[in-house]
Amino acid sequence: MNNIADHIQIGDKTVAFWDEKWAKQGLLTKINLSELYGYFGVYRIVFNKEVVYIGKASEYSKHSKRGFHKRLGDYTRNSGSSKSSKKIHANKNKLYIETIIIGSDKLSSILADMLEAPLLVKHHPKWNTAGKKQD
Repeated sequence: MNNIADHIQIGDKTVAFWDEKWAKQGLLTKINLSELYGYFGVYRIVFNKEVVYIGKASEYSKHSKRGFHKRLGDYTRNSGSSKSSKKIHANKNKLYIETIIIGSDKLSSILADMLEAPLLVKHHPKWNTAGKKQD
């Protein structure tokens, strides 16, 4: 499917390039989050073979570089207050995670921030409020 978002440059690569790099991590509740500690990128949540949510793991500070470890761990602890976070937590035993790991430095965190929006535009996952089609 050719989409205008495919042609957007994020770093030195197009969204179409990044969109081919999804790696399956497994069931949300079974992922070894310590292996993802310190890495930044984007993730998507698959439920019943459908991508229902796309998010970013981009939290970077001088003292904390937890990335995927923190973001995905939040869903297993019911620590989010948004409608989508509650839905993810409620279905955590049925959700599969796929990631695009960009890297472990500040630039990777910035690129993750930039990559999320065009992926939402391209895929319109139904659990993302920003990715929902307007009626």
